[in-house]
Amino acid sequence: MSKFQKFMELLRRGDFRGIWEKGTAHISQRAYTVFAVLRDKRFAGIAANKKIPSRYKEQGAYSTQSSDYRCLKQVFSSVPLNSDDVFIDVGCGEGRVLTYLYSRGFRGKAVGIELDEDIAAIAAKRTATCGNVTICCGNVLEQQELFKDATVVYLFNPFSRSVLTQFIGMLESVCERPARLVYLNCLYVSELDDDERWTCLKKGVILRPGCRPMDYSIHELTAG
Repeated sequence: MSKFQKFMELLRRGDFRGIWEKGTAHISQRAYTVFAVLRDKRFAGIAANKKIPSRYKEQGAYSTQSSDYRCLKQVFSSVPLNSDDVFIDVGCGEGRVLTYLYSRGFRGKAVGIELDEDIAAIAAKRTATCGNVTICCGNVLEQQELFKDATVVYLFNPFSRSVLTQFIGMLESVCERPARLVYLNCLYVSELDDDERWTCLKKGVILRPGCRPMDYSIHELTAG
């Protein structure tokens, strides 16, 4: 059913509240998109607001899509970062999370890992003025050395359940410091809940006008 047909169906039923709510949601999302693009373009004039199909589906990688600024604000209000933290964005896409944290004053070590070399190049360009950020291109399961000192790891559901299971196992084997895993759109959070080495610190749902709600979780791994 097209948007016009849905509108006419609401009108036929006399559902004026539904018409108002859907119209408001549409306006809210359009306004957010404009805001997001303008905020993105502060870094190298690049808007990181588009969805890019994955070229590596056979490796379990999902499409690239930047995290919603509204989600980042809420999630990182629960995950304070300081200069001693080592932050890693797994599947960093075009670098929105990294520039967001930089704009909020985070100057600790920050690393973005991106499988697609073309997208990694965009992220590198966007973060070129962020002196604390490094972009690495490659398969995250082959980047064990980077995670030894990690204290905060961020995921926006970048890959399949099977890859997540392997990734969790890798973290458990290499992390030398207590590490928090921030998981947005946490479709496979049961993999963490069922692992006794991980402690759930928080779970929540983020409401976004004009978009579906977004689930997130924060778990902590005890090193050693």
